[in-house]
Amino acid sequence: IQQGDLLATLGRLDAGIAMTRKAVALDPLSVMAWRRLAHFYMHAHQFPAAREAVDRLLQLDPQGDPRSFNAELALLTGRPQAALAASDSGTGDYRFVLIAMAQHSLGRPAKSQQALDWLVQRRAGALAYQIAEVHAWRGEKDLAFEWLERAYRQHDGGLTYLGYDRFLDNLRGDARFRALLAKLKLPGG
Repeated sequence: IQQGDLLATLGRLDAGIAMTRKAVALDPLSVMAWRRLAHFYMHAHQFPAAREAVDRLLQLDPQGDPRSFNAELALLTGRPQAALAASDSGTGDYRFVLIAMAQHSLGRPAKSQQALDWLVQRRAGALAYQIAEVHAWRGEKDLAFEWLERAYRQHDGGLTYLGYDRFLDNLRGDARFRALLAKLKLPGG
């Protein structure tokens, strides 16, 4: 699993998927391996494979919080109402990230801001990267980069997703994005 993470972080998402598929083949009951595989498939825009991985994850871990994967998949496939429904039934703090994105996509800026404000007030120290994702999703590039810089200062582990995170796609053409990749010594910088 860790090799798959490393490969994806280093800009080799397809190789990360292949390595994680091997981990799943070796241990088909590994919740962590299925989580990583679902995550990689989503961000590689391999949505049918992501759906299968999420369904398997739900079978293996029905009491966990795999609903966030349903919400992410719904957002990335242009189904914000489904994303909101999956997020609303979630339990972890990450659900507020997904709620903020879904509400934005549904044209409800006040509700999106309410979810984002909750995150900033209560989880800024741990979820700076995810707060940046919300701003990027909403097209607020300057705020997204401010939060990415904060994530960098806080040594936020989310930064390992930077090279392939589809929630940040609208930042990729910006020189600040390439500069951040270079600062992290990641490909594309």
